[in-house]
Amino acid sequence: MVRLYFLMWCVLGTVFSLLVPLKAGADPIEEGWPAPLERAAHEAGIALNDISIVVLGPQGTPLILLNPDEARRTASVMKLLTTYVALQELGPQFRFKTDLFANPAPHHSGQWTLMLRGGGDAGLSYEDLVNLLRQAESQGVHGIRGSIIVDNRRFTKEKGLTSGITLSPGGLSGLTPVALSVGFSAVQVQLPDQGRRVAGVDPGLNLKVMTSQRDALACDPDWLERLKLDAEPANARHRERLVLRGEWPAVCPEAILRRAPLEPNEQLAWSLRAAWKMLGHAYSPPVVEGNAPSYASVSIRHESKPLVSLVKDINKYSNNVAARTLLLNLAAERGSLPATPEAGAQGIQQWLEAHDLSFPELKIENGSGLSHQEVLSSRHLAEFLKYVHTSDLFPVFMDSLPIPGEEGTLQSRFISRPDRLQWHLKTGRLDGVKTLAGYYITRSGEVYTLVCMVESPRSDQAGSIQQALMEWIALKENDTNPLNR
Repeated sequence: MVRLYFLMWCVLGTVFSLLVPLKAGADPIEEGWPAPLERAAHEAGIALNDISIVVLGPQGTPLILLNPDEARRTASVMKLLTTYVALQELGPQFRFKTDLFANPAPHHSGQWTLMLRGGGDAGLSYEDLVNLLRQAESQGVHGIRGSIIVDNRRFTKEKGLTSGITLSPGGLSGLTPVALSVGFSAVQVQLPDQGRRVAGVDPGLNLKVMTSQRDALACDPDWLERLKLDAEPANARHRERLVLRGEWPAVCPEAILRRAPLEPNEQLAWSLRAAWKMLGHAYSPPVVEGNAPSYASVSIRHESKPLVSLVKDINKYSNNVAARTLLLNLAAERGSLPATPEAGAQGIQQWLEAHDLSFPELKIENGSGLSHQEVLSSRHLAEFLKYVHTSDLFPVFMDSLPIPGEEGTLQSRFISRPDRLQWHLKTGRLDGVKTLAGYYITRSGEVYTLVCMVESPRSDQAGSIQQALMEWIALKENDTNPLNR
């Protein structure tokens, strides 16, 4: 009898151990937590207290809740709030306006005073700038007297990023938004494949190439990072120019180098002079900040692409300067001029409250997530995404999110997943932070909402947790065993 009781105790102990999920260290775990996710966290060396995950089923039913009310740094998933509220407030077809004004210069026959007023179009291209000047020429503006005046009063002079943000030299993330900029204030250099010269530069600035292709170099993942693009002001020997330095492997395919060697206002000035010269004018006018009039003898307006196009740039490619510009535009269109990030953040808070979305822990600094101050809980981010799913703008918004293995920031991620076309996701990354949020569309058209936020010194290892979460959700629609849920 004693032996029988002992055997029963052993069997019960074994069954109980199979039902208890694997523990990641000594962290508390919620009942029903999927073992594959816990195992992934354990293998990544990330404590469960450093992870927040919320998964909502098609009807909004919570399927996973881990630390859902912890306010965590969002990184780039903050762009989801900024872009959606902008779509709602301004409309998908809203267009930003850039105005050119010209008045005859007193006592100087054939000479004009030229003025440009910025309207917050972050995506104004060099070609757009050339076309504005060409239209001015068609209305008689054939010579400029003095400076070109640029009016940036739509935005306040924004403060720099908060401390602790790691930025690479010449990188695009730290650029300050201005009301009038060219090409997101970035420079693009087309790098050819073997045996060809540099194909071009956008904007059309003077480029001195001091690089060479080397047959002996391997095409490693960091080859683009080793190239440098510097700005050299004009001197007695040359006019202002960009200089491309370094070596790149001849075996590498064509690529585009994106850098920010100039501050936004400097790049605009260089671009204006380059465009004026391209139109055949020898005079290289200085560019200064000032006030444009409300009326002039020549008045030309350029309208941007629709807002929905900008939202795609922001979400698919995680364009920080465009997201920060959009937050300022939200404030400006609400009548807060000159616009400030604080006024833009207040506009988002007011929109949320007006739609019964109360997120008291939410903090917005610049709207891009490139901040250690911007925080939100995973519960409230999931609630927001679920609200978006029920709105008329959901198809437009979902289309702005990257598809794994296809485009944007996810072009090289999750590419082995056979269901990758069913995911629409936004990722985020800062030092010590890794986030993921978006939607999974089942084959029958049902929508799952997911948020995964990790704050840990080992956040770079959180990719395995994201993979495990996606796998769990994908299997959910075919999962009939409650013990595996």
